[in-house]
Amino acid sequence: MPKYRNLARRLRGQIVAGSLRSGDRLPSFPEMHREWGATQKTVEQAYALLEKDGLIVRRNGSGVYVADCTRPIATGIVAVDNGFPLHHP
Repeated sequence: MPKYRNLARRLRGQIVAGSLRSGDRLPSFPEMHREWGATQKTVEQAYALLEKDGLIVRRNGSGVYVADCTRPIATGIVAVDNGFPLHHP
């Protein structure tokens, strides 16, 4: 398993287990390097997976945080209703 997937799996486990909760700040890149020996690229890839899954959010200039799991996650999927007008402008 690639290192970034293993790191993402560990962090996901901490989020699911509740040791990392909504609003908690995730470690910075230097902290992740010291704690797990992860490179910046590995951490970035792991965070990208977790962000895609809606488990974390990035706040510019502030860091990476566990997402509020009570709020719905935007997936980018748009539904089309069969009642959509045939002659849409």
